[in-house]
Amino acid sequence: MYRSAADVLRHLDSRISRLESQIRTASVDKKLLEEVSNFIQSENRIYANMIKPLLVQQAKLMRAGRWSRDNAVKVFMPIVDEGVNLYRQEYSLPALDKDNKTTISNYLIDNYLDTIEDMASL
Repeated sequence: MYRSAADVLRHLDSRISRLESQIRTASVDKKLLEEVSNFIQSENRIYANMIKPLLVQQAKLMRAGRWSRDNAVKVFMPIVDEGVNLYRQEYSLPALDKDNKTTISNYLIDNYLDTIEDMASL
C-alpha cells in the first residue's frame, strides 16, 4: 500500500503530537499505563463488544478520508474507561486523570492502526 506525501506528513504530525503528549505526562509510571493498555487489548469482552466494532467504524472513516487521530483518541476513551474499571476490579489501580487515559488511548491506537489501515484498504 502506497501512501501520498500528505498522508505521510499527517501520520508524522500525529506521532509528534503523541510524543509531545507523552512528554507532558512523563511523571506517570509508563509501565503501569502500558500494562493497563495490554489488559484492555487482551480482555475478550472489551474486544468483542467494543474494540472490534470500533475498528470497523474507524476503517470506514479512513477509507472515506475523514479519519483523524484526534477523533480516534476521543472515540477510544469509553473503551479506556471500561478497561480501567475492569482492571481496577481485578487489581489495585490508582486514580487516572484525563492525560493518563489519553495516553492509554494513544497506546491502543498505535497498536490497532495497522489493523485499521488494512481494513480500510480492502
